[in-house]
Amino acid sequence: MSVDTKLTYKPTKRTELGVGIDNLFDRRYYVFHPYAGRTFYMEGRIGI
Repeated sequence: MSVDTKLTYKPTKRTELGVGIDNLFDRRYYVFHPYAGRTFYMEGRIGI
């Protein structure tokens, strides 16, 4: 089991900023191959 988390902020109606962590507890798991360890990310979106 993997635990992920994400925090999102909407400064305006058309923009969105986010930060998150995939595999929060850095567990090792496999399906057909090993998955990445803990991963941090940032994202930004602009609506049209």
